Amino acid sequence: MSYCINCDNKHGCKSGTPPCIAEMAKHGAAGVSGKRYLMDAGRIWRCRACVFFRSCWNTEEYGGLSRKAKGSP
Repeated sequence: MSYCINCDNKHGCKSGTPPCIAEMAKHGAAGVSGKRYLMDAGRIWRCRACVFFRSCWNTEEYGGLSRKAKGSP
């Protein structure tokens, strides 16, 4: 794999697989966004460590949902 000259990883090329995609592949889920999948599964806390967090969530949206979520570590 090659990277752009002076790559700042803006597009996530150097990043690992997001937790939502890994879980969806593991469980054979399709036809739903990773964000929606983790919301429905009650695992949005997994999003917080993802390098793509800011492209999926805004602070108010995530903060409101994570307070309501059960199973948050």
